[in-house]
Amino acid sequence: MALISNSPADLRGVRDATAGGSTSRSDASVIFRGVVAFALANALWLIWSSRFPPLQDYPDWVYQGWLLSRIISGHAMSGYTLAHYPVPNTSVTLALGLLDLAIAPQISGKILLTLIVGLFVFGSIYLLKLLNRSERNPLLLVPLVLVFNFSLLFGGLACALGLGGLFLYAGYLFRRMSAPATINPLIVLIASCALFLTHIADYGAAGVVTAAILITQPDRLMLRRMALPWLPSGGLLIWSTLGQKLTGGLAAHAVWKFWSAHQLAGAMVAAFPVFTGFLPWVGFDSPLVPVAAAINLLWCVGIVIACLVAAAAVFRKQGSVSHAVSLATALSVIAVVAGGYAYGIFISPGGRFLLPAAWLALCWLGSSRLATQGGRMRRALSIVLIAVIFAQAAWLDHSFSVVGAHLEVEYQKFRSAPTRAAFCAEYRDVMTRSWPSHPQPLRQWFFPAYAPIVRLPYYLYIERADSAPINPVGFLIKRPNGDFNDVCGRGGIAGGRP
Repeated sequence: MALISNSPADLRGVRDATAGGSTSRSDASVIFRGVVAFALANALWLIWSSRFPPLQDYPDWVYQGWLLSRIISGHAMSGYTLAHYPVPNTSVTLALGLLDLAIAPQISGKILLTLIVGLFVFGSIYLLKLLNRSERNPLLLVPLVLVFNFSLLFGGLACALGLGGLFLYAGYLFRRMSAPATINPLIVLIASCALFLTHIADYGAAGVVTAAILITQPDRLMLRRMALPWLPSGGLLIWSTLGQKLTGGLAAHAVWKFWSAHQLAGAMVAAFPVFTGFLPWVGFDSPLVPVAAAINLLWCVGIVIACLVAAAAVFRKQGSVSHAVSLATALSVIAVVAGGYAYGIFISPGGRFLLPAAWLALCWLGSSRLATQGGRMRRALSIVLIAVIFAQAAWLDHSFSVVGAHLEVEYQKFRSAPTRAAFCAEYRDVMTRSWPSHPQPLRQWFFPAYAPIVRLPYYLYIERADSAPINPVGFLIKRPNGDFNDVCGRGGIAGGRP
């Protein structure tokens, strides 16, 4: 445990670090900055070189942005209305809709993806450098492995966008909690409202961070500058909940479901993927899958242990900032369990707190001797993480290339289908091959996979200006909505002439 303890000297460094100032020349690292530049460049290459980025629910968001642009420009299609109450996930649809007024929807989507990646990387570094500004801290490399995290791969643009904002918000407050007079309540107000309108889980995680700071340092000035500015966003939350219940929205009949042990373990594996598959084209048949699954397992176990160690440190005497970070980690871990497996159609609400908990834990560990004084171990960990980053980049480059080519072929098949029956036959064939019908071997269980074909037809709906069912999680409402999970299902829409 000596390598993860915080000595008085470390805590003095924490106070110095939170006081402001830039990274000293001796703490700067050309290697770290080079790896950051590589990871960003590769992520942008993957986004912009693919006509159809294989992010599962991403096309649905692009479609909803296009719908909003038509409403704004006075060309609304029948059946679509705007909610008369504030709704989380508004930010993504609004951003895409405004961009679509000037540029093509697919370009708008890639601009937003670029913003999400940039916010995630720089927001992560900003937070993780809170207690240790040295760029020689190997833990700063961890976010580069998870740029394409669960939220982004699943196509959850709202949650992915909110994560970057959350990290900036947390870093801002932790840096100023020792001097409450420097906290700008207007920034807290704007950030809390923006996070609510981006994603409810990121908003909840921001509330956890705020509560941890107020518990650690309770005084009237902190309450005025941190708690009172949250009242407007709290009002938005109440208004949104009542609006949904009164109008038959998502919260009207939603039922909360707790985790089973299997579901919680699966959420942990899915939250921290190093290597992933894209079914049915990059699947479980590769000879590299057992190796990839083993790396995923070790990676997941390591991050979970880091979360538990940082959370347990709340019972130790520490400096105020470090203690607040540890407490926020502990509260986030509790939120993972308490959030449960499902709330209506919202799957894994508790799982969305896993990444914030991990980042807070890594922030706390950044001030430990593991990251500040363990010379050989620090260098070894840096080498391992850099190797993982380059290996993952090679895997994603190959996967995006292979899957992108197949998606192009499938799109042309959908586009040229002469009848609805032909369209649905092709769609259902690929969907059937995307989901294994037999129990998966254990090694496959640690190899998360996504089905990018699910929402691919939405690009065709934009091209043809078709009305289609939408994922009802934003402020766009369609009645009747139909089956947005199966374009050939009841109430769904399929391409091709009837």
